[in-house]
Amino acid sequence: MVHYVVNEGHFKLRQQSFKISDMAKKYRAMFKREIELWENAHPGMAPSEKNILIEQKGYTLAQAKEFISKEISINVYEDEKCLLSPYISKKREKGKPLTFRMYYRDLICPFIRLTPVDVPLESSEDYRREEQENVITVLNLIVQYALKDKWSPANPSSVPHQTATNMFRESPYRYWTSLLADALMYIRFRKTEVGICYGEAFTKEQLTRLEMACKRLFEHPIWKDPSYQAFFKSKLIDDVKRAFDKYPLNAEYLIKPS
Repeated sequence: MVHYVVNEGHFKLRQQSFKISDMAKKYRAMFKREIELWENAHPGMAPSEKNILIEQKGYTLAQAKEFISKEISINVYEDEKCLLSPYISKKREKGKPLTFRMYYRDLICPFIRLTPVDVPLESSEDYRREEQENVITVLNLIVQYALKDKWSPANPSSVPHQTATNMFRESPYRYWTSLLADALMYIRFRKTEVGICYGEAFTKEQLTRLEMACKRLFEHPIWKDPSYQAFFKSKLIDDVKRAFDKYPLNAEYLIKPS
């Protein structure tokens, strides 16, 4: 649930409702001086991400996108509601299906808005908080259907662990994360550049369709089919795509009505 409170003191001379956002907290902590300079030049107004990063810090668009994506990846990883975090290795730990690089590259960047938002921080038009909650919802569904009661490095020969291992091999993982992003793009009617998870919280209908897509993806028989094991170990994503296309297993299949 989004909590609204009266804003007194976060941004000078602004008296309006605002939404608490981890990203806005970081901007205030990291760019206090830049925010003060902008506010002095714009009395009674609150800065946006674009005002802070592009205008005050002088970041290029590429630098701003990198800053935003890295900070959001940390916020999500450190959020206690994120069930995927224990499965992510930050320091080359063994026995975990994901490296932080894999998580950042394929489960954060394709799902968030990378471009700086040009609305006042924590205003009703700023959806960074909802975005973070939506991303966590996606990641928790991945845990529920792909990892929970399956990933068991203490029992590596078990069928559930072998199935999960296939899902998180480099090429299959990169391909199914792209399928899931495409499916959610259709569910949300949003283009990737806008930010698939950026915007209002998932509706009940969107959640139902997203969960169905995850269930279809991770419970698909392809993962246990012995004839596909060689494809999963391939270093070429095109090999995995050919394997998926034979069933077919694609974004359209994930979201089609029951």
